[in-house]
This record gives sequence, C-alpha cells and structure tokens, in this order.
Amino acid sequence: MTKLAPSLIERLIARTKLSPSIFILVSAIVLLFLPIVIVWLEGFWDELFSQLYWRAIFVQPVIIIYILILERVFKRMEISVIRGLREVVRLSDEKFDWLVERTTTLNLKNELLAILAGAVLGLLVASPWDLYQDFSWLILYLTLVNCIMYGLLGWVVYASISGSRLPVVLYRQILDIDIFNLKPFEPIGRQSLAISLAFMGGIAISLLFSDISAGIFTIEFWVVYLILVMVAVLVFFLEHDAHTSSFVSCER
Repeated sequence: MTKLAPSLIERLIARTKLSPSIFILVSAIVLLFLPIVIVWLEGFWDELFSQLYWRAIFVQPVIIIYILILERVFKRMEISVIRGLREVVRLSDEKFDWLVERTTTLNLKNELLAILAGAVLGLLVASPWDLYQDFSWLILYLTLVNCIMYGLLGWVVYASISGSRLPVVLYRQILDIDIFNLKPFEPIGRQSLAISLAFMGGIAISLLFSDISAGIFTIEFWVVYLILVMVAVLVFFLEHDAHTSSFVSCER
C-alpha cells in the first residue's frame, strides 16, 4: 500500500506522543479555556459578553482547531485519490509508489517559510505595538494565537497548491481509461471541491466571529480574504484542468 510522506504538522504532532485525535482535543481545550481564564484574572469578564469581545477572542482558536481537523480529513481524501488513480495508471507498484511519495513529499524548507511568512503577517495584522496601554496577558495571548493561526494558514496555502501536483504528474503517465467507468476519478473530484469549500468554510467562520463593519475598511481585511479566495479558486481549477487534460489525451 502506498504510504504518504508525513507533513511538518504531522511530524510535530507525532513528537508529542499523542494520537492526532487526542492532540486536537487537547489543543481545543487549551485554546478555548485559556483565554477565559486570562479574561477572568484580568477582570474583563463583564466586557467579554456585554461588548461581544468573545468573538475577537475565540476566532483564532476556532480556526486553528478547524485547520487541524481538516488536515486529518484531507489526508484520508488524498489516500482515496491515490487508490482511485492506481486503477488507471499503467505503472508497476514500485514505480507508482515511488512517484507518489516523491510528488506528495512537501519541501521542509518551503513549509517553514510558509509558516514563517504567515506568522509575520499575523503579527502585522495583530499590531500589538499600536496599543498604548500597560502590559496585558490577554493582548500577549491574542498576538501569539494570531501568529499561530496565520502560520497555519500559510502552511495550508502552500500544502494545498503543492498537493495539486499529484494528479498532474500521474495523468502524464500511460493511462488505461474506460470512459464508461469514471469511478476511479470520483475521489479527485470530491477532493478538489472539498478543498475549495474548506477555504470558504474558514472564511465563513472568520466572518461569523469578526466585526465586519469595522474590518471591511481595513487593508488587512481585504488582503487576507482575497488571498484565501484566490487560493481556493486556484486549487480547484488546477486539479480540474489536470482532470480534463487526461481525458483529452485519452481521446487523442
């Protein structure tokens, strides 16, 4: 059976000695309850709900958890894609496995750069230096989780675009396609659509927890959301074009 190379996120989770499900559960508990404790200790409990500050406090933890959950879901979907394409790609098992591993292995340097770029963007968006007030553990927490969230988003963007290479590479091989049996191609269709919907879901969650009336007039708002929309559209059409090209080549 073809084994997918673990991503940087998967390797980091493995270092904790926890299963991915337990790691996500523990992360959710910490991320959701820690800000509540900080708010209570700093005396902002009344403002938390009376002025809807809870939306700004919980948006980053919810999106981080959302990303961690989807990472597991899409890993299983990628395995389904590979199993489906295995039926039509005319290669030996050894060659096929080697090609899949080579194509799906993410470049560690690029992963780190994507996370770093996202974290820097998160720091710029948080702008903690613009808050002229005494030190606050809540501001420090929000700045850190904002960097983590944007770092993960940077990694997701890189992993999504890089992951679209697999069907392109496999479609370049000799294929045995039965036009009356499209079942092997169904997983990749579901995957490309699911990735685009996942990006839209992340945007919806963010908008649900955000003060749109205030954010819509900021540059950061449009930069972040336009990038996410563009990536969602790009990933969908990259895989769609690869899928279409395979049938065009077959017809020829």
